[in-house]
Amino acid sequence: MISRTIVENEVDLTAPELLSLEVIHALRKRLNLKLLSERHAIQAFRNLCMMPIQYLSHAELVQRVWQLKANMSAYDASYVALAEKLSAPIWTCDSKYQNTPIHKAKTVFFDPAP
Repeated sequence: MISRTIVENEVDLTAPELLSLEVIHALRKRLNLKLLSERHAIQAFRNLCMMPIQYLSHAELVQRVWQLKANMSAYDASYVALAEKLSAPIWTCDSKYQNTPIHKAKTVFFDPAP
């Protein structure tokens, strides 16, 4: 489980401000599709709020996000830009980051299933 991996390895978490909104969007979508119970959605949201994540302003990333516009969405590019800025990996369960050209970010894949 990703949260256990983060805690056990004392990983510093930094994300674009966008992360919390994307998580809320995903939880809402899963709720509407009846793929997630209200109780589990609330717990997931609480877990997000308790995570020691340092959020970085988009203002610090927009130049690089713009440079990546031909190959990825602005949302995805914000994670790449942050990873490049910090020389840190992107922790993801989405292979699109690995298959996108012109970025230097390392990708660490994890299984989102508990």
